[in-house]
Amino acid sequence: MIRIILFLLIGIGSASAALDYVEYLDLSDEARRKLEKRYVKKKGDRFHLRMKTYAVQCDVSPEMTLKMAVMMDDFYKQFKSKFKGSFKNKKAPLLFVMKNYKTYAQAVNQHIGSNPPSWSAGLFTSWKGGALFGNAEHGEYAIETLKHEGAHQLLNAYLGIGIPVWFNEGTATHFESFEMDRSMENNVVSCMHLSNRVLALDRKYKGQRIPFDKLVTIDGEAWRKAKDPSYNYMSSWCAVNYLLTTKKGLPIYNKLLSAMKRDPKAGKKALSKKSIADLEKRIHEHIQTVVLPHARNVRKIEAYREANRLEETVQFSDEYLKAHPDNLEAKFYTIFMRLLKGDTIEGASKSLLALDKDDYRHPEFDYALCLAYKAEGDMRRAEKALKVQLANQPRHMAGRELMKTF
Repeated sequence: MIRIILFLLIGIGSASAALDYVEYLDLSDEARRKLEKRYVKKKGDRFHLRMKTYAVQCDVSPEMTLKMAVMMDDFYKQFKSKFKGSFKNKKAPLLFVMKNYKTYAQAVNQHIGSNPPSWSAGLFTSWKGGALFGNAEHGEYAIETLKHEGAHQLLNAYLGIGIPVWFNEGTATHFESFEMDRSMENNVVSCMHLSNRVLALDRKYKGQRIPFDKLVTIDGEAWRKAKDPSYNYMSSWCAVNYLLTTKKGLPIYNKLLSAMKRDPKAGKKALSKKSIADLEKRIHEHIQTVVLPHARNVRKIEAYREANRLEETVQFSDEYLKAHPDNLEAKFYTIFMRLLKGDTIEGASKSLLALDKDDYRHPEFDYALCLAYKAEGDMRRAEKALKVQLANQPRHMAGRELMKTF
């Protein structure tokens, strides 16, 4: 059930970039210190490290320099590996990770001749070959921002200048929650579980958004002048989420990519008025039947699961299904939470496979399938499903522990 959802997988990698982020996380502290000592060099007030994809400068620490270099190198490779054809950038772009606004602003100013806003956690510029900047004092939000801006950088390198702003921002918002210890398939599936855009749609905007026919007309200048740009970002996330995660939407996303690969500005003409109107109906239905039910139920279920209060997770899953009897995710959770609780469910594997046939996806689908097969005594299929889960998410800790029992 590993699905490559964006274009063809191509070969990448070299001896100089053999360490991926999962391997880095699994290293001992001693092994990391040895790598830092060997590869991170101090020049003036900054640490430097050249990776296959990025030339990194950082003034925080050797540890931060290596960690961010490996993480963003892996991000770059995973993103790039899913697209056919060449990227336009001819050399490794710069990546600056700076410890506070003062040194962050200095680095940006040295590169583009102006200062970033005081609230900025990171940015991308295509000026002078392209560069990414991150302000580390924003913590996890700075990392999220680097992934968002990194997605812009890679779309720019792949498609060029002139991409429709809704497509550019909608795609970038999906990569904010990208995790290097998940496959591309698992990242796209998990974006709804992890994205703050879902909460914004449910709480701040109460299910309201910019209709797709209006969204596609917004240009860069209008976007920048918007009174509430977060409304634009959330609306674009909704549109791209439908395109990336549904059987009917994905061919349209790929069609847009192909058109813009030939000419970035073609994205504005690739969809007819009729197809735009049809897409608006589908996006609206997707939000009402998939996104909002998810936002209002899954966070609560997962919070109680994290607290190991499995009785409540079963109860809330049942309530989810009662409120949305046709919702595939609700059906999945009523099975998954009972399996985690240790309940016996007749035909659990068959029920899960029926959901898979309906194209339902979840970040832990194969883990749930493993538990179902294991409860049914089919250890061969259980192990096979668990291997798929760990291939998609190598650091799934419960799965790692379970694998030791086979």
